[in-house]
Amino acid sequence: MATKTAITAFVLGAGMLLGGCATLTPEDQAKLDKALAAADTASKAASQAQMDADKARMEAKKAKDEAALAWTTAEKAKWEAQKAREEANSSAEKSKRMFEHSLHK
Repeated sequence: MATKTAITAFVLGAGMLLGGCATLTPEDQAKLDKALAAADTASKAASQAQMDADKARMEAKKAKDEAALAWTTAEKAKWEAQKAREEANSSAEKSKRMFEHSLHK
């Protein structure tokens, strides 16, 4: 809201001076200066907010990448555990068959 007021005041003041229809009174000049200062402050705040948003976006991307890596690592560990279980079951089955075969001799 302050930005719109400042821009309006600036445009109005500049138009009046360029158009030659009036000169600014000291009070109007003070209002214009105050409006310009408010616009500058708002601009700086907007720039800071943009930088903060960019930083947050980068941190979110980093967290997303780390989560994706953790997911991939967990999936790999799950696959390796499943493979180890299957190998253990196969080995146990083979040992069972060998034991049963030795009993029948």
